[in-house]
Amino acid sequence: RNYLRSGDIKAESTSIITVKGTTNYGFVVNNFSNYSNFSGALDDMQQGTDKSKYGRGVNEGKINVEGVRSVGFALIKGGISSNSGTINVKADSTNSVGFYGEQDEFANSGTIEVTAAKDTGNTAVALNGKTNKITFNNTGKIYVNANQNSNTNLIGNTNTGIYAEGKYEFNHSGTNANIIVGKNATGFYVKSATGKVNINAPITLEESGTGADAGTTIGFYSDGDAEVNFGTNS
Repeated sequence: RNYLRSGDIKAESTSIITVKGTTNYGFVVNNFSNYSNFSGALDDMQQGTDKSKYGRGVNEGKINVEGVRSVGFALIKGGISSNSGTINVKADSTNSVGFYGEQDEFANSGTIEVTAAKDTGNTAVALNGKTNKITFNNTGKIYVNANQNSNTNLIGNTNTGIYAEGKYEFNHSGTNANIIVGKNATGFYVKSATGKVNINAPITLEESGTGADAGTTIGFYSDGDAEVNFGTNS
């Protein structure tokens, strides 16, 4: 028999991960959440999967994305993962993503933000449920070109807060949860009849730009198939 066990990955609160270059990743979770335990009897090894205890990715520190087509935190598959720190798609980024998920479950109680300039095509959260569902639970902050955390890039043309397609569920709730969409940015771009968005916390939109900064701030853009529910406190 093979001893199978998926270990956790944790970035401590003092850690700083910087993602530069082209098509690079800062933090990747890609495993089967396997475990192998001995019950006490000789050669009595118990094997299975447990996504609540094995193969988790936990970020408590800072992940700074400063690259091209790069990703801060990627959950391909694995244990229940989380961010209580900060994931920032920063000024030098182009077509990059803060968090990317394909399946399983992720919880954000920290901050995921885009502070890159306008016309750079960056995204804070991208959900791409290909075969299995990806669930994203947000009780923290998601900002795109927002006037927060000393950000000075306040015009967000082509930048997006949450992009989702395929099989996914996005839940936005809790007293500390907030999404702020900067001038001319897009808050949500959601697709697919197999996708669901549940909004039970505030979303704040800045005014659309005029003159030299002309554009449109968009809260939700949908293909018409995704299920979007607005509930209490939204």
